Amino acid sequence: KYLLSIINQLETSIQFNMDELTIEKILNELIDYTKYHFEREEKLMLLNEYPDFLAHQHLHNEMIREVSKSIDAYKQDKSKTINQIVFYLKNWLIHHIKGSDREYMPYLKIKTI
Repeated sequence: KYLLSIINQLETSIQFNMDELTIEKILNELIDYTKYHFEREEKLMLLNEYPDFLAHQHLHNEMIREVSKSIDAYKQDKSKTINQIVFYLKNWLIHHIKGSDREYMPYLKIKTI
């Protein structure tokens, strides 16, 4: 929920033409929280011996790489559209949560952090 909240903040800041510093702060928070969220999720998977852990971790790493690359491009050239980042994030999260995240849910009933 918090990750979606950050994405909504980003989208709102773009719609209302907030200053670049505000947008960059939200982008940094987005990356930081995403890394935290994925690390926590991965710990739960390991603790519960989820058999497809490495494949799922790969999805997380790819997402972080892609978003980081897009954010770096935006920071270097403000004319690049930030809307593409928002679209990618929303699309990725919806498909990830409804798809691969549902696959490990039965394993998390064993142990929690």
